[in-house]
Amino acid sequence: MSLSTGLRGLFTPFLFIAAVFFLSACSKEEKKEAAPAAPRPAAESAPAVPVKAPGFRIKTFDGKDLSLDDMKGSLVVVNFFASWCGPCRMEAPEFESAWSEFKNDGVKFVGIAVDDTEANARMFVRKFGLTFPTGFDATGQIMRDYQINFMPRTYFIGKDGMLLYAHHGMISEEQLLLAITELKKEQQTCKTC
Repeated sequence: MSLSTGLRGLFTPFLFIAAVFFLSACSKEEKKEAAPAAPRPAAESAPAVPVKAPGFRIKTFDGKDLSLDDMKGSLVVVNFFASWCGPCRMEAPEFESAWSEFKNDGVKFVGIAVDDTEANARMFVRKFGLTFPTGFDATGQIMRDYQINFMPRTYFIGKDGMLLYAHHGMISEEQLLLAITELKKEQQTCKTC
């Protein structure tokens, strides 16, 4: 075996692993970061000290005003996305499916387009047939408040407005359903929520 064949044999698996690693999340600067394989239990993902989720107000693409305060009393799933983000495109149908399953069960979903244009974000929502409330962070303030440096990113916010779990990178429908189910159970037993 030649030296180049041996190196190619070592290099090919490395390229595959690197591609999987880099394609799980994206930023405008094309920095990519791997997503966890499954959601961690809520107790592990919650901040050590309870943290109130930053408030936000958006104009949804169907013309309604929506704020985090409007959803107090419900478990809220906030997904930050961008039309140019490959993993965001891959997970969009997963969110629509999970929304369909939980929309009549006290769980609110919100999609917020960041680091994008409003026109492209609207096309993204139409292309994937998203029916849960979606809007555009026109000023970038929500992106800064939630410290979004790559997409996709999903936050789960409790009935009391506290951050319960943050998922960095692409999330599957199975992971969404598992996280929501676990967090709903916790919220039902929570005395302070």
